[in-house]
Amino acid sequence: MKTRIKKSVICKDVKRYKIDANLVDFHIPKAGDVGIFEVREIGKHTRIQSETRRHVSLMPGDLMMATFGTRYATGQFEGYVPDAPTADVHILGGGGTVGLVHSMHCKFREVGPTTLKLVGYAVDENDKVINTVNIKRPFIQEFSGVPASYTKVILSVGSSMDSGKTTTAAHLVHGLKKQGRRVVYIKLTGTVYTKDADLAYDMGADM
Repeated sequence: MKTRIKKSVICKDVKRYKIDANLVDFHIPKAGDVGIFEVREIGKHTRIQSETRRHVSLMPGDLMMATFGTRYATGQFEGYVPDAPTADVHILGGGGTVGLVHSMHCKFREVGPTTLKLVGYAVDENDKVINTVNIKRPFIQEFSGVPASYTKVILSVGSSMDSGKTTTAAHLVHGLKKQGRRVVYIKLTGTVYTKDADLAYDMGADM
């Protein structure tokens, strides 16, 4: 029976790949590098958001596809991409961001992070590690430093996590759409988990 690999939403654009287990011992991961991980012990994250945005439950022994990344969330985890080859990592975010936890909010000290073992890296037809940042790079437009004259930018800034920044921005989107304006929502921080972007879209954001 073929083992199912639960693909996280951060890896939704990874279509064709091979698994290279040999790289585990010597490849130093970079943010965006895609790997296949075995769930070792369930901690804070009992599920991940899949490529279809459906939440899938995790059990020890499951295989999942995720990417290395960093996270700094005062109410949850502070974690980073390992600076040396390693197989033992943690889930940092439910969208599929993994790394090594450096610190965590006190409410998670007993349960801890969900721990993973890197089985192998996802590589392309040229045996290069697939990187989600590189997949999107051709679609990123360089910013000239000067916004278009017709563009108005409004920042929603708060002093900490869960202070209401996203909620404020989403309701602002709704109000502006009521005025007949074209509105685009951008989240400058985050770990791919789509909850906040989905809220803004539901509130009427054009993009």
